[in-house]
Amino acid sequence: FEDEDIPEFNYISFTKRSKMFMQGVQRQAG
Repeated sequence: FEDEDIPEFNYISFTKRSKMFMQGVQRQAG
């Protein structure tokens, strides 16, 4: 299974990860 073969899935997982990361940063900052 290679992420390069499925750019859509790769993009979705990336956006999900970045969203969770931003939420964690906001929690630490708040």
